[in-house]
Amino acid sequence: MHERLARRNRIRIRDLMKPPPSHRTIPRIVATRTPTSVQAQPAGPSARRLLPHLWHHRWGLLRLTLCILLLALLIGDSAARVGRMALARLDDAAIAPDIDALRQQGRFTEALLLADDALTWLTPGSPAHTAVVASRAAAAEEQSSISRRLRDVGRGALTGEGDSLESLFGAIGTDLFIIGDIRDLLIQGARFGLDGKADPVIAALSAVGIATTLAPQIDWAPSLLKAARKLGTLSAPLAEQIVKLSRAGTDLARTGLTTLFGDVATLARRTSPAAAARLLRFADSPEDVAKLARFAERQAAAGAPARGFAALHLTGEPGARLLKESGEAGDALLTSAAKKGAAGSRFLASPTARAMLRPHPILGLLKGFYKGNVQRAIQHALDLTTFIAPWLIAIAAAWLLLELHLLRRPRAGQSQPAPRPRPRTA
Repeated sequence: MHERLARRNRIRIRDLMKPPPSHRTIPRIVATRTPTSVQAQPAGPSARRLLPHLWHHRWGLLRLTLCILLLALLIGDSAARVGRMALARLDDAAIAPDIDALRQQGRFTEALLLADDALTWLTPGSPAHTAVVASRAAAAEEQSSISRRLRDVGRGALTGEGDSLESLFGAIGTDLFIIGDIRDLLIQGARFGLDGKADPVIAALSAVGIATTLAPQIDWAPSLLKAARKLGTLSAPLAEQIVKLSRAGTDLARTGLTTLFGDVATLARRTSPAAAARLLRFADSPEDVAKLARFAERQAAAGAPARGFAALHLTGEPGARLLKESGEAGDALLTSAAKKGAAGSRFLASPTARAMLRPHPILGLLKGFYKGNVQRAIQHALDLTTFIAPWLIAIAAAWLLLELHLLRRPRAGQSQPAPRPRPRTA
């Protein structure tokens, strides 16, 4: 027993004589079990909670969608808005000198059409309005002269030519009774016998006029085309196509001539025979004549029967080119530029005007699904906001940021997710 005690004491003495360890004691890590619900909890709402989460934010999401749509409409209209602002800064045209020039040329009907259209958009009582009223009165008084009317009717009946409405009526009246067509054929035959330079267009239209004598609804259209040819306002490409169709003799050619005559008659009814004869200089094909006739019809349907002639007369070739290329989409731009006169005509030939005719990305997409008055209403609203659009864009952008902030904010009463427990040391 004494030996065991002595051995135990030696072991204790040896342990006490050992140097202390130089390194730090590493604490013992006691692992804790984390609840399964905390370990599997994702950062966002779970799939089964997504629909309730969206439903809770339904009004915020709706406002956010409306805000994004408003920004897209305003930003997508930027190019057209710049063009509208540039056009609006141009000075209005002085219409009275144009009316006086037409009156001095004996083109009284055209002068009255131009004056009637100007009086619809000029401010009553303004100097420009007063000048147009005076010019219109002078043109109407000179047009009402009985002696002049009889002289013009007689000259038109004898020669088939003339600038005024009365002379055209005289020429068309004789054509309706074959007399004018026979007269023109005799004149062209005599010219061909003298110098071999007969006009094939006049001869072809006279022959067609004789063939359509029993169809008065289109019989006077060839007479109007002949008058335009004699005035020099029938374009060379259109004249060539008329001769080609009249010589073809096929059913397709006859249908083409009938359609052309119907469009010429429509253009004359919506403006006037004298105005239609002048507007034919802008048509290079029967399709162009149809576009001019449809434009005059749309303006008459909108309550401005004189605007079809006035817009094309004031803008000239650039306005006619815009109409032929864009169709109905360019009506508003064409009529707005016509109020600016020569400056508006130059504007229509600029790249800015072409940019204004590009379809709006949102409205174009909407038109692909639905055709109606919705696009016109939105476009009209964009036109009204031309000068305040930059402020609206800034307000819509601030609204967008606010809605995004509100969507990120947690809803009232929602508990924050429990933090993941950290390991504890023993």
